Amino acid sequence: MTLFLSYLINGISLGSVYAIIALGYTMVYGIAKMLNFAHGDVIMIGAYVSFCAMQYLGLPALVSVVLAMVACTALGIVIEGLAYKPLRQAPSLAVLITAIGVSYFLQNSALLIWGSAPKSYPSVITLGSINLMDGQLVISGGTIVTVLANIVIMVALTLFTGRTKFGKAMRAVSEDKGAAELMGINVNATISMTFAIGSALAAVAGVLLCSAYPTLQPTTGSMPGIKAFTAAVFGGIGSIPGAMIGGILLGVIENLSKAYISSTLSDAIVVMNQGVIEQTGTPAEVYEHPRNRFVASFLGKANFFRGKDILSLVSQADPDTTYAVRPERITISTDGPGLRSVVESVVYAGSTTTCCVRWGEQTILAETRPEHGQATWKRGDEVVLSWAPDAAIPLED
Repeated sequence: MTLFLSYLINGISLGSVYAIIALGYTMVYGIAKMLNFAHGDVIMIGAYVSFCAMQYLGLPALVSVVLAMVACTALGIVIEGLAYKPLRQAPSLAVLITAIGVSYFLQNSALLIWGSAPKSYPSVITLGSINLMDGQLVISGGTIVTVLANIVIMVALTLFTGRTKFGKAMRAVSEDKGAAELMGINVNATISMTFAIGSALAAVAGVLLCSAYPTLQPTTGSMPGIKAFTAAVFGGIGSIPGAMIGGILLGVIENLSKAYISSTLSDAIVVMNQGVIEQTGTPAEVYEHPRNRFVASFLGKANFFRGKDILSLVSQADPDTTYAVRPERITISTDGPGLRSVVESVVYAGSTTTCCVRWGEQTILAETRPEHGQATWKRGDEVVLSWAPDAAIPLED
């Protein structure tokens, strides 16, 4: 029962992120009657702005979130003015193609500015966890903040569209643009403001998403954007409460499916150690960039070295940092620079051969791919171990 509740709560948290993104889709579609498929990439831009504000400018987390919202608001207005405003009377297919083009433009711009290497996003949430049921059920601070943010945003948008003058103007434009214009409503300004609000919500969603799954790259917003669009349709696109319900339902269904049907349905995994989340990300991201020794050992095999011991192979290594090197990244030879070692055992497994090599007091695992039917090395061989500098992964203590 405790495990089910844990999956359910995590699903509600994930669904809350989808719901916030879906609210942006719903508002734009409800007012402008168009699907902004670049919305997911605005999420990514917001996360990058927040990341740069914290990492490079040293700004507090809350300030970085506000800065991301401002940047995304401006970006949303620019996108609407340059890409979508000229297509007010165009066929829906032209608008759809333009939205996809804007999406690719934002992704490639991020690729040029920040590069393709994933960045580790520092969480902006400092709220502690809550332990229930004698510590068997742990609700993280990130989950609490995400769910509360979703509820507050949904209620605020509902009140805004129902009780404010500008909100009523948005509803009028949604019902009939021509009639709204005859009543003195500035239709273009109303649509621009709708894009601005949706883009600001995208920034919030991007920060919450990357706080929960702290791997940031140019494609970060693509899949959540598609899922949020599904959630918006699921809950009734154009309906603010429907977007929230659709997002939460989708998050719960996704999480329970991963838990009870197959983990292959997941596009991300969570590595936990005694109830504490150590790292989240796709299997490839966690394997290639483990955060610490526990994660590196949990997913696959790894050899661990102190930086001072591998300076001959990694000249930029920090002497006091621990590094992980995967067995398949190690090259075995008989000469050249590297760690001079002795082969202790060889296990031939067809396509690969695993060698246990003694280096001083440490046993190192190395995997090679010999010619079919041949084991290249044998017990007692004196060998040299080496690897490319980027194969040594720095770990947190």
